[in-house]
Amino acid sequence: MTGHARPRQTVAVPSEHYSGKDIYNREVAWFTQWVVVFLLSLLTLANTISSRAEQGEVVSGILESVSLESSTVRLRNPLGQPIILKIRKPHLLEHVTVGDRVTVVVNEDHEIMKLIETPIPELPPPTSQ
Repeated sequence: MTGHARPRQTVAVPSEHYSGKDIYNREVAWFTQWVVVFLLSLLTLANTISSRAEQGEVVSGILESVSLESSTVRLRNPLGQPIILKIRKPHLLEHVTVGDRVTVVVNEDHEIMKLIETPIPELPPPTSQ
């Protein structure tokens, strides 16, 4: 002996042996947790995709022309710039005529997704003082 006392190391030994049923229950619980996490992830991803699809850019201007042959619409924005948009649903424009002020929601492909019934009001031009 070297004169130093060594602490005893205790080893925890289970008093009962694990049965196959216990191992099966732990594996089923682990698998169930992963399935729940996976399904929640899919649900979150689906909500994100659908919310992005519903979002779009709002465009407002005077309707200058509608071409059903080329499925396009031409607007003139408040700055006087022409805007050409695609229209896949011509029925959206049934209640408007050329010369009307319209506000539409477009997607990233410049396609009109919906017509906003209540247009955004135009602000008066600034006055110089």
